[in-house]
Parts: sequence; structure tokens; C-alpha cells
Amino acid sequence: MGDTRILYKEASALAAEGYDVAVAAAEEPIDLCEDVRAVELRLPTKRFLRVVISPWIALCAALRVRADVYHLHDPEILWIGPLLKLVTGAKILFDVHENVVAQIKTKHWISRWLRRPLGCLYRSLERVLLPVYDSVILAEDSYAPLYRWHPRAVVIHNYPITSCACAPYTHDEGGLRLVYVGRMDGSRGALTMLEAAVALKHRGVEVTWHLAGLAAPELDGEMREFIISRGLERNVFLAGRLSFPEAMRLVACADLGISVLSPLPNYVESMPTKLLEYLAAGIPVIASDFALWRSLLERFECGIAIPADDSEALAAAVEKLASAPGLRKRMGEAGRKRLLESGMTWEAESQKLLHLYEGILGE
Repeated sequence: MGDTRILYKEASALAAEGYDVAVAAAEEPIDLCEDVRAVELRLPTKRFLRVVISPWIALCAALRVRADVYHLHDPEILWIGPLLKLVTGAKILFDVHENVVAQIKTKHWISRWLRRPLGCLYRSLERVLLPVYDSVILAEDSYAPLYRWHPRAVVIHNYPITSCACAPYTHDEGGLRLVYVGRMDGSRGALTMLEAAVALKHRGVEVTWHLAGLAAPELDGEMREFIISRGLERNVFLAGRLSFPEAMRLVACADLGISVLSPLPNYVESMPTKLLEYLAAGIPVIASDFALWRSLLERFECGIAIPADDSEALAAAVEKLASAPGLRKRMGEAGRKRLLESGMTWEAESQKLLHLYEGILGE
């Protein structure tokens, strides 16, 4: 269970080295290569039931697989790792994709008075349970200070697969092609992008927006209603959930990548995978003006940083790049070149994962 990008990359890297890999996921794992077995977990749709029942469903599925290594990704199933180790004697790994405590503090569906106690509770559970794990994998450098107490915590970045980023993709729309790939909610710029699309339409700037990823049912309905009410049917396309290869083909056909997240603690201190995937595809980016993100854009000379949640600033940045194809080309080429030179690629990071597996299985 976990982020589909990371599941795809880790499973593919291990399968390519001859490991027998099975992936259990809540949704049908449409991303996986043919050498990886898929185990679909049928989970409740209600959030409360999902949190309570999901770990038990995952535990039963894991016991049926009888693996030598259990590699867990979801915070809500953290507690089943030690139980798996006790029952099966297998090695256990835990993958940290997010700053969970920071996330809890901004979850709108959790009462404000509960957020701090829940954050403290989760951090305490980590302190008790993670020492039993054979290793903890951190997806970001910013997580390392939070887990320096764990003797076998290792950073393995969720960097892009550069070897497949520029595959061809067929499209029919004219004008500047913009892309966003990832989950969609208010904090990830979904409505900011739609409002910018309206502003650009009023200015006569011809663009098409391709938004790929899942949205909460209520937000999906709100977005579709917004598109229809503003007459954006020819400008904005909601692609829904795509497999990882399909998403990368969509990125490869775009002229410009968008990553305009809100300034939440978990986002400000993390490098978004989507931003690096845009660079790997050789397209410039427009991103939120967070210090970490801005430093990358300036160092790689690959895009424009704008104030978060500012649809007018986003529209202005798009308009600027729409009228400057030469600048877009230079930014896109510079971004990919410097990404490769920096070693910020999954091809390099996957070797750390393979080394980790070889080490724990050799013990």
C-alpha cells in the first residue's frame, strides 16, 4: 500500500534483479510491470472504516503471501510490521513518504482539537514500533532529522525515472499544453489552476490544461461544474487516474509542467516528485515560491516560481512563457541536462534500494 509512483519504481527495480515481487494495493495496481504480481485489497470507502479495517485486510493479505521481506508504506498499517515479523520471522521495512505529523496538523476532516494529540500519538507509536523494523526508508532529506534515532534509517529519494520520461504521446489539441500530475485537492492547487485557466481565456491566450490524478468525489464534482459553468470544456481536461507510464507520456507531450501547492509544512520542506518528472521530460515548470523549490529552479534555470495559491500570478507566468517559445526550449533543455548531471534520478537511487535488500537478506 502507498504512493503508486514509489510502488511502481521499487517493485520494478526489484523484479528486474530477479526478486519475486508481489504488490498489495487498495486500488487495482494498473502501473505494475508483468514480472510483478498484483494483490488487490478491497477496502471500505468510508474514511473511518478504512482506517480501522484496512490494517487487518493488509495483514491477512500479507500472511497469505508468506514473503521473506515485507515492505510497508502506509502509516495506518505501521503496527502490523512487528506482528508479521513475530509470526513469519520475515524481514520488515517501512517506507516514509510524508511528514505524517505535519500532515495530521492540516487534515480538514480531523477536528482541530484532535490534531495535536493524534500527531503526538503517531510519533509515539513510531518510537515504539520502528525499532523492530530492519530498516526505515525516507523519501526526503528533510525527514532524516526526524528519524536520526533509528539506527538503520536510510534516505532513498523518490527521484524520476529519466530513461522513460520522453516516450511519445498522441494529442490533438492546439495551443500551449500544460500538465499537472498528482492527487488533486484544494491544497494542491486544483482550483488555483482552474481560476488561472479562466483568466487566460479572458486574455485570449490559447492553452489546454491536462490534469491527471484522483480527486475527492466532492472536489471532482466541483471541478467539473466549474469547467462547464466557465465554458472551459475545450481548455481543461480531467484525465483521472493514469498508470505511471501513461502519466509520463502525458508529461512528455506537454509544453509546461505545473506544481502550485499551498504552503503547508509537509509541502514546503519536500521536493515534489512531479516537479522533477517535468524536468526529466525536458519541459519547464511553474511552481510555488517555496525556498527549497525556488533554489532548484534558480540553480537549474528551468522555470518560474510564483506565490502559492495565486491564480493571477499563475496566469501571468503561463502567458509569459506562452509568448516565448525560445525561453521555454532553453528552460526545458537546461532542466533535463542539469537534473541528469546532478544524479537526481531513480536509476541512481534504485541502486541504494537493491543494496539495502541485499544487506538485510544476507544477514
